[in-house]
Amino acid sequence: MAAGLANPEEVLNNLYEEFIPSDDAFERETKQFEDQYLEAMEKAAYLRIIEERAGDDADLYKQLFELGRTREGRVASGGQQYAEEVASIPAFNPPSKADYYARFDDLPDHVHKSVYMKALQMAEDHLRGS
Repeated sequence: MAAGLANPEEVLNNLYEEFIPSDDAFERETKQFEDQYLEAMEKAAYLRIIEERAGDDADLYKQLFELGRTREGRVASGGQQYAEEVASIPAFNPPSKADYYARFDDLPDHVHKSVYMKALQMAEDHLRGS
């Protein structure tokens, strides 16, 4: 009986479930990065194009780089080649929750730390008689 608990294993398992997101919560969390993914991929495509166009001309590279700071500028200065590159960007496909957690031998450290802190607080509250 740990810290006065008759069922410490069950309590610990419940704590882990509390700190591991549901499938829906995990999907919502990863979905929020789609816009950043697309923007990064678009910028990378644009940089490849201007490197090719500018070659060794640093002034032209700088000019094209400045034009590409906005999506509108990239579209205007990147032309058809940019449109084709953007069209070929792979769809945003973050890992599933199962695939994400499969990357770890156990669970990510932040989950263990959260469970530890909550369990510690529960034990301290129990010892204080709360």
